[in-house]
Amino acid sequence: MASLRISGTTGNEFPTLRTSRSRVLGSKIRRTGSLVLIVCTGTLAASSAQDQGDLVVIEGGPDHSGHVYTWTVTNQHDSPIVEIEFPHFRADLFTAPEGWRQETTFLVNIGVAEKEGVCKAIAPSPAGGIAPGQSSAFSMRVAAKGAQRGFATVTVRFADDTTKLIENVPLPQREAVLTRFMGLLGLGGVLVIVILVRSLRRGRNKKPGAPERKPAEAS
Repeated sequence: MASLRISGTTGNEFPTLRTSRSRVLGSKIRRTGSLVLIVCTGTLAASSAQDQGDLVVIEGGPDHSGHVYTWTVTNQHDSPIVEIEFPHFRADLFTAPEGWRQETTFLVNIGVAEKEGVCKAIAPSPAGGIAPGQSSAFSMRVAAKGAQRGFATVTVRFADDTTKLIENVPLPQREAVLTRFMGLLGLGGVLVIVILVRSLRRGRNKKPGAPERKPAEAS
């Protein structure tokens, strides 16, 4: 009799198949987990950067005369603002909220050197500072001459020791050296141009080979 053979999988082949599928599934889970971790990390970093950028808002600047600066400082952090430092040039008066202590350098006065200085306002305590969600006003008066409108960085400190630098705040600044001498440079340039034009005209009016006229001798 002819024998009948049945070909198929043996018992030891099924574990190999299950092991291969498990490895593929584990690899997919690891890749998915890594992607989720990267997305979450990026989201947290973006949120942290946005929070850091919105801790405080400073609005305001000079009035129409350019001699009185007023700013409104709004606290958007969860800790009170306890210290603010405004750089200046040729300011002669600084006003902070009532109860705040002031530390100023190089305000315009007799015997004071004409240098860049700072106007610092310090709260009496965290409770006396600018509370979260609240605003306070600060002002500065600038002497009549010597300063120009510009922008500088204001330093803000909170009760939790956080420090925030607010850039591009309108503040009185020292005139650049080039600006101070621009008038003299312009006048010098005009004189040079006038001299050159006159020299060219004289050269054109003078005929080639013509003898120079001597001034007539006095009799």
